[in-house]
Amino acid sequence: MKSGIVLCVVMALLTGCTASNGELPADFPADIPIISGEIYSARRTTFEDGPGFAVAVLTALSYEEVFAFYADVVGPYGDGYVLV
Repeated sequence: MKSGIVLCVVMALLTGCTASNGELPADFPADIPIISGEIYSARRTTFEDGPGFAVAVLTALSYEEVFAFYADVVGPYGDGYVLV
């Protein structure tokens, strides 16, 4: 089974969202970059094809800036994949 890593980048337009654990799981892959902003939530989870991570980041960056930041990261990653 492939493991999945999902980076959910939530734009700062979602004002009023204040809950945050602020930390990545200890076993989150160090070579997956996290865009600048506040980590809203980060957790280990199980996807249809295996275990992975879901991370939500509140950022003031535009969609285009977020897309450009992850352009080289999105897609196959080891035995899994990265989605934004």
